[in-house]
Amino acid sequence: MTKSNKFENVGVIINCYNCTYWLENAINSVLRQDYPNIDLLVFDNCSTDSIQKIKIKFGNKVRFISSKKHLPLSQARQAALDSVQSSYICFLDSDDEFLPEKISKQVKFLNDNKIDSTYGGVEIIDEENKFIRNFFPEQNKTDLFASNLMKYSVNFQTFIVRKKLITDNKITFRDDLVVSPDFDFVMKCLFSGKAMVMRDLLSKYRLHKNSLSMKSVNIIPNEYKSIINGLRDLVKDSKYDYEFRKALTKFFFYENIAKLYNKEPRLKILAHIVRSGQFSKPNMAILIMLLMPLKRKVILKFFNRL
Repeated sequence: MTKSNKFENVGVIINCYNCTYWLENAINSVLRQDYPNIDLLVFDNCSTDSIQKIKIKFGNKVRFISSKKHLPLSQARQAALDSVQSSYICFLDSDDEFLPEKISKQVKFLNDNKIDSTYGGVEIIDEENKFIRNFFPEQNKTDLFASNLMKYSVNFQTFIVRKKLITDNKITFRDDLVVSPDFDFVMKCLFSGKAMVMRDLLSKYRLHKNSLSMKSVNIIPNEYKSIINGLRDLVKDSKYDYEFRKALTKFFFYENIAKLYNKEPRLKILAHIVRSGQFSKPNMAILIMLLMPLKRKVILKFFNRL
């Protein structure tokens, strides 16, 4: 990709593991950006599919790095991040795409507002590229760390951050996290620097049966709780006590979803909700649905967990 000294370099990281079916689209969505100074890195996590054909096709337009052994997602993300020395960093999963002008809009927004990170709206599509809906994060929040503790609304494919913020604050991907390293990483960035939300649609996010988010029901509860406790240790500020209490209520929601997924008896799940005393809107929705003659699949689909 053409380089220009007038524009600071933007590093785009695509982590790939046996997802070459959509990888070419993801790469092209980056190469077609109008921003002139991009370092596109594809981190191949020991794929066994046809990624070699893609490497040959794109040649020196894309920087490919191959892991010597298969790594968990968090470690693969960190290994890729360590290999990029750009001024700005953004991530794109191999089954998703950037929308045109995503990078140029965000770099301008960062500089115009003198902030460290930003994120925005996403177009959700299915396996056949059919439009499902648009999603826009919460707006007009003066403290995005606090608001995302209570209701996380960052789509990682739209997130961009200054590398200096990452380096100065020693922000890394926790290597013990299996499905939620992005959540932990973004929250540490939001806490450590200035951030604002963009109203623009920036990326396409694909929902399909092989999505990690669809396979992680049983892992999420304890991993989420571990992240919240880790952030609490990082913050050490009582002004966020309310937000942390609200955040932990979500643990019970994830726990109830896992119980539904594992086909635990309805009465047992209802009793768990009542005993926990966690009557947030999502937990109340589960409680009400369990009292109705609805199949488990219907309830799980309602919460996008099937």
